[in-house]
Amino acid sequence: MNAPSVRKALGQALAPAAVEGAVQAPRIVFAMLSAATPAATVTQLARLLAPHRLVIHHSPHLQPDFRVDAANVDFVPDPDTVKRGDWSMSRGVIRLLEHCLENVDFDYFQLLTPNCLPIRPLADFVSHVATDPHDAHVDRLELSGDELAWMTYAYRLYAPENSWRFRLLWRMHCWYVPASARREVRGGLEVPVEFAQRPNGKPRLRARIARNVTWAARGGLLGNHPFGTAFKPSVGSLWFGARKPVCHYLARRFREPGVQYWFSHMSQRDEVLFPSLLANSAYRLGPGHHFIAGFEGARTRELGIDELPQAAASGRFFARKFPDDPLAPSRRALLSALLASTEDARP
Repeated sequence: MNAPSVRKALGQALAPAAVEGAVQAPRIVFAMLSAATPAATVTQLARLLAPHRLVIHHSPHLQPDFRVDAANVDFVPDPDTVKRGDWSMSRGVIRLLEHCLENVDFDYFQLLTPNCLPIRPLADFVSHVATDPHDAHVDRLELSGDELAWMTYAYRLYAPENSWRFRLLWRMHCWYVPASARREVRGGLEVPVEFAQRPNGKPRLRARIARNVTWAARGGLLGNHPFGTAFKPSVGSLWFGARKPVCHYLARRFREPGVQYWFSHMSQRDEVLFPSLLANSAYRLGPGHHFIAGFEGARTRELGIDELPQAAASGRFFARKFPDDPLAPSRRALLSALLASTEDARP
């Protein structure tokens, strides 16, 4: 798709949303974990989010002199070192939540990555938060009703990281889901859509063994774990949004000794912890606000310029991830379209 075609498609997708009646504008705070992303990239996002506050937990180990030149930015003081996939990442999110609860007057908290950008006018997001009936928004999969997803993530659920149980269940996952399996994005993650099966569609012997061993682990026959009928596991995207009472709930649950013990020993726990805490609450949950084009291995694939119309037409409000370079073609095309849509919306 050439540049004029992209601009035309983006313009159609970013047409200002119609608003019926006057609503109270919610106070929204955005938050992010930062470590390696260039300051200029984060500054670009911060300016797009203004006048709303952006609170950043920046880990100084990779960029000790990190600075964002935007008036709407606050930093969490005395930050921890946060590493991707580590327990420190979950702690960093809670530091953000607790800092905002103590220091920012807000109605709604939205977690972003440094490589996110809004893909619709921010006024649309504000209107959505003001009128949507849900208490929190997160992309997630309830594993109890999805065997393929359950077999994909069970090795994280029922065993401490790097234990013999973990290694056994990882092997069972590999037996059940072949490396060549087709995959799709669901619940903010990439999930296989096929398992190891014979030409007649029945599971191969190894797949049957893998499922039986994993069922044994689920039942506690291989050791204790926190999941059951009273606390069902979910997996999904970390980048959730939540109203203030939900933020209080998450901060309180995170400090419970059982949550601290079990999840601190889990692999890639942030993709299980927050979706599971939300799914096992009494709050009303809606879909998350992020568009994701796909994955390259375990990492989110960068959005190209040709994918922008699809992202803007998705109904989501943000997308990840964009290239680190503030002058990347996909970033420049999106910013141009957002500027044009804002000008079109003026009376």
